[in-house]
Amino acid sequence: MTIPLSQLPSVPGLQDYVTARDLLYEMLTKISQRAVEDDLQISTVAPLGISGIAADGSAVAGIGKTATLKGNLQLAMHLPVQPQYGGTGGGIMTLGSIPFVGPAGVYWQDNGHLFWDVTHARLGIGKTNPATAVDVAGTVTATAFAGPLTGNASTATSATTAGSATTAGSATTAGTVTTAAQPAITSVGTLSALTVNGFIGAQLSAITLANGANHDIVIATSFVQVNGPTGTFSVGGLVQPSAPNGQIVTVYDNVNHAMTVTSGDTGSAANNRIYNSTGADVVCGGTTGGAWFTVISGGTFWLLLGHS
Repeated sequence: MTIPLSQLPSVPGLQDYVTARDLLYEMLTKISQRAVEDDLQISTVAPLGISGIAADGSAVAGIGKTATLKGNLQLAMHLPVQPQYGGTGGGIMTLGSIPFVGPAGVYWQDNGHLFWDVTHARLGIGKTNPATAVDVAGTVTATAFAGPLTGNASTATSATTAGSATTAGSATTAGTVTTAAQPAITSVGTLSALTVNGFIGAQLSAITLANGANHDIVIATSFVQVNGPTGTFSVGGLVQPSAPNGQIVTVYDNVNHAMTVTSGDTGSAANNRIYNSTGADVVCGGTTGGAWFTVISGGTFWLLLGHS
């Protein structure tokens, strides 16, 4: 049963209370109707709790009463919604942050190790002020590289490649450069393919020979030191490396006995034989001396370039 307001007992303040209640109800009704057309803006300095149902059908508890909003909701506050409900859960992100899933399964940022320079469109790994498109502070490991290196390559340690490395600028290393393939140097300018400002050195390797004739001698590097003989000896042939054309080899007499370079030694395989312009055997000095050879004619024999 509904009792009209006029029939209520005369209680001080009751009529004012009911009137205020009706006005509040009318105001909330108008707000609800306008929310269909306009955005509803809520500004708060305290957490806003809205209870409801999650996507999986479970209840989502909140602080305060249940609210149904018809329209867009704009919050002038930080709303830390957890990832399972579609939010970040990681706090306010810094400009340039690249979010990832971090501790406790929430979105995370680590600008000191991963940063995007929005202004210059650059990626910094270990740097917050990248100077190039990708700027890395640390070591980069890759299984392959595609395309030429158009700038400069610099390393203070070592560089290893199982394929090829191409640069149109310069490559500098204070360590070692190792390649598992046959390195080919091609000039992109008008100078020689390789210009060295300094000395060219070859790794020293040693061979042990016997007195008298020595045939088909196996060498490991371009600079070979002879050990072993206690008297005169001869070098009749050198086993060619796998890619011989243009190879230059120095054989250094370290035993202080005369070394003879045999021309056309029949005791060695045909493509290991050594020839010179005279066709005669050449005797190097009885004390420390040596000889220089190169492979020519498609790898068919060695040519004696000089001796001492």
